[in-house]
Amino acid sequence: MKQGRPLTQEEAAAKEEYAYSVAVQAYLFTFPLTMTERERKLRLTFEAPRPDEPVAPINQLGHIRKLATAKGSAYTGVLVELKDQPMILHVPDILDRFFTVEVADAYTTNIPYVVGTPRQRRQRWQLRVCRPQLEGRAFGWR
Repeated sequence: MKQGRPLTQEEAAAKEEYAYSVAVQAYLFTFPLTMTERERKLRLTFEAPRPDEPVAPINQLGHIRKLATAKGSAYTGVLVELKDQPMILHVPDILDRFFTVEVADAYTTNIPYVVGTPRQRRQRWQLRVCRPQLEGRAFGWR
């Protein structure tokens, strides 16, 4: 490899700063994907939902039944695999409680976020989750 002239101190500092900036951006971009893949691989080892944890095998709901915080709260988690088919989450009538449903992608970006309060008296609904190539829109509410 042919070497050019030696870099000045300013050029070397700029080159090092640029390399550092690119490395930080690469880390920030790939870290969520790394964590998502770690969770996916972990869930492949489960045979059933774990008691009192919001984790379960892929495409199964995991529930927390005992909480140290918010009395009467329930937490559920699911990691959905969409390579073969879309998934539909059915939510029953929730007329007397506050609730939220958070959906995040592999980059941990919140996509739709549903909030219901007793005043709204939100009745049953469904959330369709699919790959955009399958049905046009990745998320849909009914």
